[in-house]
Amino acid sequence: MSAKTYSAMMREGVGEIVRVETELARGLPYFVMVGLASKDVSEARERVKVAIQNSGLEFPRFRKVVNLSPSNVRKHGSQFDLAIALGILNASKQVVARDWLESSVFIGELALDGTIHGVRGTLAMVEGAKRMGFKNIFVGSERIAEANLVSGVRIFSPKNLCDLVMHLKGEQNLPEASSLKLKSYSGEIKSPVIHGHALVKRALTVAALFRHHIILVGPPGMGKSMLARSVEGMMPPLNEAEMAEVVRVYSSFTGEDFRDGVVKRPFREIASTISLGGLVGGGAKLQVGEMSLAHKGVLMVDDLHNFSRPHIEALLKPMEEKEVLVSAGKAKVSLPTDFMMVATMNPCPCGYRSIFHEGKCKCREFEIKRFTARLPRSFWDRVDMVVEVPEIREDMIGEEIRAVDFKRVHRSLPTAEISGDALRKACNLSKSACDLLAKAISKGMISGRGYFNTIRVARSVADLDGADRVEAEHVAEAM
Repeated sequence: MSAKTYSAMMREGVGEIVRVETELARGLPYFVMVGLASKDVSEARERVKVAIQNSGLEFPRFRKVVNLSPSNVRKHGSQFDLAIALGILNASKQVVARDWLESSVFIGELALDGTIHGVRGTLAMVEGAKRMGFKNIFVGSERIAEANLVSGVRIFSPKNLCDLVMHLKGEQNLPEASSLKLKSYSGEIKSPVIHGHALVKRALTVAALFRHHIILVGPPGMGKSMLARSVEGMMPPLNEAEMAEVVRVYSSFTGEDFRDGVVKRPFREIASTISLGGLVGGGAKLQVGEMSLAHKGVLMVDDLHNFSRPHIEALLKPMEEKEVLVSAGKAKVSLPTDFMMVATMNPCPCGYRSIFHEGKCKCREFEIKRFTARLPRSFWDRVDMVVEVPEIREDMIGEEIRAVDFKRVHRSLPTAEISGDALRKACNLSKSACDLLAKAISKGMISGRGYFNTIRVARSVADLDGADRVEAEHVAEAM
């Protein structure tokens, strides 16, 4: 007596189908599991046995062999419980539903009372099931919303094993779980009240709306960190595609289940005490780093001047290419890192070097050079905006950050993501804007990469002002 059911697993950040083959034979009633099953998978034997018995079903007294195929890939997780239980029930003729079993993928952990729980990585596994042509996916109730991000498949969420068996036998029809959808958080994120710094606030508004990398430079105690944290409240809500990418990362690597139905744009703050692995990710069990947890959101780097040179260099490619290549055992895995960086730093070792206050800095020239040496030119070329945060005086008190109509200014593709080839055409530069850019690059004020960064920021400034064309004044403000 044999049966075949299907489940799924996470492998190198991608969902893959696992075929669960069950064989019942006469002999001593032992239960063996093969197919490179890790300890957490092998523990399913006891969970499945008790769940079947507590659901009013018979656990067969035969020799039971379960093979998880492909057999040459290590299996992790508790999501195989449901498919294993159904394989045993089908092999023992308690459930005969060939059409359902051949066209469905079962992703869920069984509690001892037969309740079906959701598992991490459900979204990626549902995507893998769809890619392989399966039409019906059964998941735990905690994961309905993220599973519904995948179109073209039917999602079912039985409460327990008994309900699922009755559905497969045609005694009770489970409704499709299509009503629960994830929504992007659009409420107000409270930011601290910061007086003054009107120019800095405008720069942060442009950076936040159009996702430009920005660094705030200034003396200690001037509110740089508070200003940087205020970016979280300026970011536009996630669109549907961005929401799916954020959920895929958090569901796969953190266990976040989004059961409240709301997805917030990520905001991750890091300090110089973070390890290189914590920033980048990777490792034998493929841990995700802070750069990937900030995907489609904000990576706040506080006190950038305290970070080591290796940390700074680890940021370079992800800032530009929006992905990072990490080692996971013997494999190389690409993780997404499409974040906006907002960083704070002191201008010199003492912190008081400034164009606004001559003579206050007491640092020597060689100290300043050593201080800035850990930030290579290639790093500055990838930063769109560098803004000095001066000391506050009474005459500098300016307007607070004004409300912005996200729908009016937010493009389907943020300005910061437009490639160099299409940039000038997409940004609609006037002749005066082109002349100013040409003069700046001829005098060595900006590099080749800085030329395109300036165009991106100028387009964002023009969008914020509601202008169709990029004029010279927009370029001047960007520079």
